Amino acid sequence: MSDRSTLEVLARLRRQELDATRQALARVEQSIATSQSERRSVWLVADMMEFEASGHALHGRGMLLAAARARSTQLADEIRVLEGLRDGLLAKAKLDLAGCRQIELVAERRALTERRAQLLHQQHATDERTMYRTALCHELAKS
Repeated sequence: MSDRSTLEVLARLRRQELDATRQALARVEQSIATSQSERRSVWLVADMMEFEASGHALHGRGMLLAAARARSTQLADEIRVLEGLRDGLLAKAKLDLAGCRQIELVAERRALTERRAQLLHQQHATDERTMYRTALCHELAKS
């Protein structure tokens, strides 16, 4: 396998990794938004319950508030975990992007080197033809 095709394969794999990381990042962002929305909803429902003076209603409200607090704490923990995952995915995406760019730069440098070698070869061939013609003209002029 040539260097160029190896670099193309590496670049393609790195881009696929980057795409997968971006997709995972989008899913995590959506999960964070969903959890934050649910957390707000838990407290909205608890706040909407009418306040009644009776003992039974107070007990029910207390239980609802305890459940809301427990669920909110659970969601807050989940959000923290998701945010940590998001931060890790962002770091990975940056590394993937840098890796893609590095491979592209190496491929570009190699292509430029190959083009330079090709141009040098063409220039050398042109110089040889010119020298041959000049030598031929001198030989013909002597005769």
